[in-house]
Amino acid sequence: ASVECAERGLNPFETNLVVADVTRGRNALCLAVSPKLKTLGVKNRCRLSDIPYGMPYEIAPPRMALYIEYAADIYSLYLDYFDPGDIHVYSIDECGTTC
Repeated sequence: ASVECAERGLNPFETNLVVADVTRGRNALCLAVSPKLKTLGVKNRCRLSDIPYGMPYEIAPPRMALYIEYAADIYSLYLDYFDPGDIHVYSIDECGTTC
């Protein structure tokens, strides 16, 4: 969701944005929600129908290839400072180091 905000020039801490495939209807799975929505109690991996009625939000269709590009760019930055053996990748959007 933060990538989608960045691509739109929006602040993810001030924007209600959900990544979901609306062609799947009201019960579509939210693949990601912006940090702002999280502060309002909306959880990642919820369904569109779980978002409280009347809460305004934008929907972005999933663009996995773009998210992979962002993840690869961030990982390459890590490699400027850490040995690859010290980097632990947990998912496409999470990694950490042992340093």
